[in-house]
Amino acid sequence: MSMKLIKRVPTGDEIKELYPLSTELKKIKAARDEEIRKVFTGEDNRFLFIIGPCSADNEEAVCDYLNRLAKVADDVKDKILVIPRIYTNKPRTTGDGYKGMLHQPDPTKASDMLEGLYAIRKMHIRAIKETGLTAADEMLYSENWQYVDDILSYVAIGARSVEDLIGEGNVALSMGVTMLDCVESIDEIDGFLAKMIMDAMEEYISDDTDSHQAGEKVLDKVNLVNDKSKEMAEELLRKVTVEELAQEMQLDEEEIREAIRLSANHMEYIEEDTQI
Repeated sequence: MSMKLIKRVPTGDEIKELYPLSTELKKIKAARDEEIRKVFTGEDNRFLFIIGPCSADNEEAVCDYLNRLAKVADDVKDKILVIPRIYTNKPRTTGDGYKGMLHQPDPTKASDMLEGLYAIRKMHIRAIKETGLTAADEMLYSENWQYVDDILSYVAIGARSVEDLIGEGNVALSMGVTMLDCVESIDEIDGFLAKMIMDAMEEYISDDTDSHQAGEKVLDKVNLVNDKSKEMAEELLRKVTVEELAQEMQLDEEEIREAIRLSANHMEYIEEDTQI
């Protein structure tokens, strides 16, 4: 299979050598990690708040926000331990659109992962230096962990992590290699394997999209039942029953009850004795 080398991405150790964490910041990181550990183990009864934007794409704006957040974190530190979110990936199920600072440090320019690695490391280090707060980030790709494992105190796996998508492609590649006897000429190998990978990924995306749409339909029904119960309760000046809702919405009573169950019985405008 022919390959073209565009640019070598440095290892985690090489990036850390270029942008090292100072001894002082290492101490802050260690102390923060211990605080967070104690919250998770129950030794510390404070709440843990992970707060911030889902995509950090501008260092100045991020650090301005964090400096403001640090003041609030200090005010509530007796009851709440704050971890700022500095998510440097912006995942998309289909792969279209802006993917975040890691992949495209300047949204107006072409993707450049090498510059992105430099940018996110510098931003995280600056955040610790200015605020004393170590952050949470999202590992869209597990291999990115090596570049930030010494500066993060919390790592999230996103709802739309493409790790499974990569896995589907890898499985398809493995299957394709075992089927190369079916390829008539060497020149066709690239196209054959590429098609195997793309077909597998597209099928995964389609299945994921269908699942997401089904979830949205369920949520829409729950919201409709809740909104209608509120509207009727305000008109009747009392809570409403399942039977009244079903008649008004022209739905089966079981559909109403299912919406109540999905809301974890949190429909405050429906009679309690009809809650499930």
